[in-house]
Amino acid sequence: RMLNAAKQKDYSSQDRDRANAYIEALRAELEGVPAFEPREITVLIKAKENEARLLEAEYRESLKSLHASRAKIEHIKESMSKIISLDSCPLCEQNVGAEHKHSIKDRETAKINALEAEMQLNLEKEKSLEAKSKMTMQEIESLRKEEVRLNLINLKKKNLEERIREKERLDKNLAELNRE
Repeated sequence: RMLNAAKQKDYSSQDRDRANAYIEALRAELEGVPAFEPREITVLIKAKENEARLLEAEYRESLKSLHASRAKIEHIKESMSKIISLDSCPLCEQNVGAEHKHSIKDRETAKINALEAEMQLNLEKEKSLEAKSKMTMQEIESLRKEEVRLNLINLKKKNLEERIREKERLDKNLAELNRE
């Protein structure tokens, strides 16, 4: 029985030494790491995801407006081409004069120029929104990586607490063995 108790003391002592080494390594690794609440970063991620959804919706609207402007320009060009090629009005059958054709061409060209300026603004807005969206997605990815890193730290902190309790239990067992 004496040999068995000595072995048990030796094993308990080795377990305690391993626990001490592990605890010290974890303490060194976690030293200076601030406490954090996992919900804080989750809230940040959700806010950025909301921002990304809004940017995406705004981007789709800009794209829709761009396509609408292109369609309007094509329609105006087509109508203008038909009117310019007319010799007589299909409704009243009167001759369509060069001056009238020229005034219609000027008016429709002004509409086209305004639509092209609007398209240019939409293209610039689209590029800006695309860049903002890309940056937001990168921020979300970065926040998710940080969330994983911080969750790992929290897990290590819990592990440290468990190891400290285990070491205390081993110390208590070893003290009892030494009393016997």
